[in-house]
Amino acid sequence: TLITMLTSSAALVLSALSFLIYDLVAFRHLLIQDLRTQAEIIGYNSAGAMEFKDVPAATATLTALTAKEDIVAAVLYSVDGKEFAHYSRTNEAFPKVLPPLSQEQGYRFDGGYLQVFHDVTLNGEHLGTLFLQSDMRQWSVRAKRYGGILCIFVLISGTFALFVSSKLQ
Repeated sequence: TLITMLTSSAALVLSALSFLIYDLVAFRHLLIQDLRTQAEIIGYNSAGAMEFKDVPAATATLTALTAKEDIVAAVLYSVDGKEFAHYSRTNEAFPKVLPPLSQEQGYRFDGGYLQVFHDVTLNGEHLGTLFLQSDMRQWSVRAKRYGGILCIFVLISGTFALFVSSKLQ
C-alpha cells in the first residue's frame, strides 16, 4: 500500500507541478504582450502631444492608465532622454529615481515589476520613448491561487488513491 501510494503521489505531484509551471510561464508571456500592446496604444495617442510639445495633453493621455490597476508608473521621454510627462498610480510625488532610458524597445523584469520601453513615432519620425512599469501582483495572486488549488487536488487525489489501494490490497 505504501509503495502504491508513494508511486501515485509522486506522479501526481510531478504532473501538478508541470501544470503549474506551464500556466505561470504562459501567463507571464500574456502579461508581457498585454503591457507591450498598452505601450503601443499610449505611444500612438501621445505622439501628437509630443510633436507639439503639449505636456498637459501628454499627461492626460498617461492619466488614462488609471484604468489599468497593474500599471504603477509611466514616463514619456523626449528624444534627448529628458522626462517629458509622467504618471504615477500613487498620489505621492513621482519617484525621484527614474529608470535609465533604454536605447532599445523591449521589456525587462526588475524586482517585482515588469518594465516596457516603446518608441513613440509620428509619420516615421522618432519623437521619444515611452516607459511603462507594471507590478506583478496578478502573477503572484495567480501563482498562490493555483498552488493552493493544486495542493488541495493532490491531497484529495492522494486520499482517494489510499482508499482504493487499501481496498485492492
